[in-house]
Amino acid sequence: NSPMAVEEQVVVIYAGTKGHLDDVAVADVKRFESELLEYVRGRHGSLLNELKTSAIPGELDDAIVAFKEQFAASAGAAGRSADPTATDADEMAAAKSQKTLATE
Repeated sequence: NSPMAVEEQVVVIYAGTKGHLDDVAVADVKRFESELLEYVRGRHGSLLNELKTSAIPGELDDAIVAFKEQFAASAGAAGRSADPTATDADEMAAAKSQKTLATE
C-alpha cells in the first residue's frame, strides 16, 4: 500500500467528522472510502487541487452528498442491508455435522 495523499486524507476525514459515514454499514466503510476518493478524483479534481493550497472549500460537502446519493443507490441495488447483523432465519440451514473440533 502506498501512502494516501494529504488532500485525499482530508476528504476522508472530513466525510467522517461531518457525519457522512454515520448511516454507512461498517462492512461498507472501506468501499465507501475507496469509491468516494475515485468519485472526487474523477468529478471534482479541482477540489483536491484547492485542498493542496488552501482551506477546505465549501463545495466539498456538496460533492460528498452527491456521491453518497449514488453510493446509497448502488448499495440498495446490490441488496446490502444497513444492519450487518440482520439475517433471514429462513435462509439459515441446520448444521450438517455433529463433529466438534478438538481444543488445545
